[in-house]
Amino acid sequence: MQCFYADTDEYRCVVGMSGMTGVRIDFQDFAPVSMKKLIEDKCDTVAKSSSRSCRVQASFVYLADHREEQSNGTVLMIIIPEDGKATLTPAK
Repeated sequence: MQCFYADTDEYRCVVGMSGMTGVRIDFQDFAPVSMKKLIEDKCDTVAKSSSRSCRVQASFVYLADHREEQSNGTVLMIIIPEDGKATLTPAK
């Protein structure tokens, strides 16, 4: 998945944004601290987008999801992890 730093205690990761449906997973925190720091320091933010794409693998416990229909007719599914947390590893 591709992750970026959205705001304090808000990280967003996107999976499979193609066609009419996309999936976004919102996290409040990551482990280990080194991966959290990497996302904050080296990845895109809401305010700026660069070519520094941050591909990672995330492990988390699924809690819930909801779908949001966008104004352009696409659907965004937002997955909510338990406790808002995930463990990250570099993408293979």
